Amino acid sequence: MSEGTVFKLEKTLLENVEDKAGLWNYEGGNLLKEGKKVGAYITTSRVLNTNQDLNISTFTSSLFFSGKTPPENLTLQGVWECQSGTSCGSVSAASESLEGAIRAPFTIKDADELLIKVAWD
Repeated sequence: MSEGTVFKLEKTLLENVEDKAGLWNYEGGNLLKEGKKVGAYITTSRVLNTNQDLNISTFTSSLFFSGKTPPENLTLQGVWECQSGTSCGSVSAASESLEGAIRAPFTIKDADELLIKVAWD
């Protein structure tokens, strides 16, 4: 497995929506690689009132790569630790040209920088 590819998620939208069960978090923006825009991303996370002691949420993020219509894409799913802003999980879906990334792990180490590392063969 490779060391991975690092992307920066440049947030342009953040919206929290509360309901009886908890909170939905919607985020989106630009996908950058080495400082250059290579696409966009959309992320949703879900916090339930019942898991406040763990301070976690579900996490789904789709990365869309510029250049083709429809765009090449990866979908990441995992857990978001709300206090630290760290996240981990794996690639759950991908367009045909990126299917080798399915099941590859990903991490987000710092919510302030939102650097995402995806490792695949």
